[in-house]
Amino acid sequence: MVSLHMLTAYLLTALICGIAHSLPVSSFEASLAIGKIIKAGPPLSDLSGSHHRRLAARLSSARHKARYPDVVQRTETPGGLFGDNGVPDLADVEQTSIPDCGLIAVLGALVGQDPKWITNLVSFAGDASSTRYAAFKLVQPDSLKSAAQKVAKAALTNVRSDSHEGWWVGGIEQAVRQMGRDVAMLPSEALEMTTRRKARFYFTATSKDAPADWLSKNETWKLISANAHKTPMILQSIQEKPVILDKGHAFWIMSGNENDGKRWITLWNPHGENEVHDFDVIWSDCYALYSFVDMSATP
Repeated sequence: MVSLHMLTAYLLTALICGIAHSLPVSSFEASLAIGKIIKAGPPLSDLSGSHHRRLAARLSSARHKARYPDVVQRTETPGGLFGDNGVPDLADVEQTSIPDCGLIAVLGALVGQDPKWITNLVSFAGDASSTRYAAFKLVQPDSLKSAAQKVAKAALTNVRSDSHEGWWVGGIEQAVRQMGRDVAMLPSEALEMTTRRKARFYFTATSKDAPADWLSKNETWKLISANAHKTPMILQSIQEKPVILDKGHAFWIMSGNENDGKRWITLWNPHGENEVHDFDVIWSDCYALYSFVDMSATP
């Protein structure tokens, strides 16, 4: 497995606002508020394919199946593309036995913040409740070149079996496979693929020997509290011995708020659960954050 320290060299290519140490504190704090973090990971185009696979492997360990042995492959749903209510929503999204939490966390974040992120992605003929085909307007990560895929509902083997829930999630998973890609991917790749917007990741300095230019606890909190409520942000947990969070897992960061002198972070777990944690308690479990480069707030 690649060492995180091997990846820090790439951080030099990811400076957004100039040299970090040359900025005054006020400018740095202002850049945090609008999401222009200086201490950011590289654009996806700066990482090799092997680094992509190794980072994604941290999100797709066999532990997922070990913890959820009763979760099986979805079967074809009798319901419509967007379920009973005709609008994609968070109830449609839940990780199954496939270790694709990075993709599922992104889909949860997109639909949870604004269903238009999803409806803009899908086109179909006729009515959503009865259509048997849908085109998913995906793009290739990095290049953002069109890679739209037409998916037949009858071809799916991994969609929700409940008629109340839509098959668009399974449709996107199938579209990714038709592109020749693995559904186990980095959240930054999933963000780019589904929205045609550039994404990046940020390493969190949770250990004493972490490089000086990784995000500190307070810098991470400023980024989350200023942006998570308005733009999709994903948290990735550490792979080795987390205290509270599932290890090697991705979560949608729903919000970060201060109350009664504590900093509370609300997460959506792709296993279908909302979690509220004391940020200072789970800090040691944090590994990386993912977001749009420009912190896009609207589809």
